[in-house]
Amino acid sequence: MFDLAKNLPAKSVLVYRHFSESRHKEIAVELKHLCQQQGAKLLIGADPKLARIVGADGVHLPQSMIKQLPAIQAKYQFSLITCAAHSVSAGRQGIKNGAMAVIVSCVFPSTSASASPAMGACRFRNFIKKIDAPVIALGGINETNVLKLKTACHGVAIVSGAFKVTAKI
Repeated sequence: MFDLAKNLPAKSVLVYRHFSESRHKEIAVELKHLCQQQGAKLLIGADPKLARIVGADGVHLPQSMIKQLPAIQAKYQFSLITCAAHSVSAGRQGIKNGAMAVIVSCVFPSTSASASPAMGACRFRNFIKKIDAPVIALGGINETNVLKLKTACHGVAIVSGAFKVTAKI
């Protein structure tokens, strides 16, 4: 992850989901430093307390935490909060509750253990039309299919694909 952070384009956003990694605080501090060097932002996944401690720009919340979003924002006053949404209603609720952007998955088929069935580019475009906020695509995105999304969304989020890219996207 550090190599990825060292090579982020300016204005990128890196989401660190630590999943109870024992060194999560030290890793988050280093990621914050690297993101600052690159002119990128750091979000901490589902852990607003850690985000505050390390000076992250904000948090990314799973869909299951959307109802907590107003209380989190009131307590921590982050400059950036995103949320995951697997349905239009969840996306709308996230925006209503204060998310600044919605990360939608799974757009394309993914080998991730947590991936839901892929919606495809057409269904994703329809999803975007129903959300009045920035929408970011996640799931199965690679250097070939990302071109199908080029004008459809505000950005793309990649996980394993970040380590496989061989051309500039």
